[in-house]
Amino acid sequence: MAKKSPKNTLPPELDRLEQELAANYLLAPRWRRNSRRRLLLEELWHAVRPQVHEQRVAGYGALIMPTKRVEDASYLRVQEAPGHRYRSMADGRSSFLVRHGEGTELLCLDAPYGSELDMLLLAEATGGYVVQRLTEGTVKVFGDERVVIQQHRSWRKKPYARAAVKSVRESVPQFSPLYLESLLSFCSHFLGDRHIGATFVYSLAPFPAVPREGTPLASYGLSIMERSHHGAIANFLDTIDGAVLLDPQLGLLHGEVHLKNTDHARSLIKQRNGFGTRHLSAARYSFEHPEVIVITVSQDGPISVFSDGANVARLEERSASMQFDMLSKSVPEKRDHMQLEQREVVCSRCKKTSLVQIFTVDGYREREELGCPVCSFPLFSYDCFELSARVLKTLHGSTDRGHSPLTPAVLIEPIEGLAHDALAVPHLAVETVRQFEVPRWNPRQR
Repeated sequence: MAKKSPKNTLPPELDRLEQELAANYLLAPRWRRNSRRRLLLEELWHAVRPQVHEQRVAGYGALIMPTKRVEDASYLRVQEAPGHRYRSMADGRSSFLVRHGEGTELLCLDAPYGSELDMLLLAEATGGYVVQRLTEGTVKVFGDERVVIQQHRSWRKKPYARAAVKSVRESVPQFSPLYLESLLSFCSHFLGDRHIGATFVYSLAPFPAVPREGTPLASYGLSIMERSHHGAIANFLDTIDGAVLLDPQLGLLHGEVHLKNTDHARSLIKQRNGFGTRHLSAARYSFEHPEVIVITVSQDGPISVFSDGANVARLEERSASMQFDMLSKSVPEKRDHMQLEQREVVCSRCKKTSLVQIFTVDGYREREELGCPVCSFPLFSYDCFELSARVLKTLHGSTDRGHSPLTPAVLIEPIEGLAHDALAVPHLAVETVRQFEVPRWNPRQR
């Protein structure tokens, strides 16, 4: 007699929802062993099926299996199983239904949580998942280092901004990780959530001059590091064109600055897929001014970080080091068959330095070729398993080798009282892994 397969413990509607999430590659690793799985699916099922009252959809919010409590907040005990009555009291901004193993509570906050960044911080502060339905019907789930979004009955995922910190600092090791994460989080989870486009210019060296044009902002004391300033900064950005210059602590120095490009930059940095006018201008400006990083935010949410003419925050690209790490973890018994080497290579056309990563597997050799990440000119070729390159920030007067002097920004009056603290971040180490004689192995034939 054939052995019966174990019966699915989920109700049919939750099982269908789980399959829909899996089909869209939205489930985190070890999802089926997650103790919060059923509670999360129940609240997500309620969120994606809103009841319309007087032609309106009510907001909703739930906090699933938190490990910590919110300070200075009220928790009201729910004496019965969560139903429509209690869920109707959780608006997803100042009140949330709390589901955990000991029962159900209603969390009431002193002040509303208004942005995607607030929801992310709530999930991290409590150690739980946050499910939120906005009044326009969009549903978001915060947890597992990502935001899962359902909008117009289609699913997508958005990684937390901190996921780009490592990628950016591989190209710009001089950028403080604290300020970088704060800036990217504000751009992605606050401005992006409000569909506000913006351009920021952050300099790793003192700004030698301020523009004649635009709006001086230093006297206002606004800073991206202060969460209470986010609303004021966002509203200002929603009313202007041009870029905003930032000081070393992410304070606003000058607004409505138009980034000017030379013919040389325009000849090397061409229009690419996904580049709008804002992106192209930012890329060319960062190419001409090696001391700056330019961050752009599109109205539809994606952020780009430009250094030396290249976007250094492309999370979808797989580098050779990522392939090396992935294969090392998936087949650890073959770790001694793999080698990772890094080299600094200068492009003969644009003169920018790139960090080339070479992943080799003993016994496997194919000719791989790379173009410059800045100008696409042929850069490097090698017989290996995987080859990748990313531009590497080099600054005059640092420990880097072979730099050109810093290019001063356009214009006039020196900024008084601006002391740009040196960021003590070591230069990215270049590692060369020794070659070993080992039996041949081809990972592509696994």
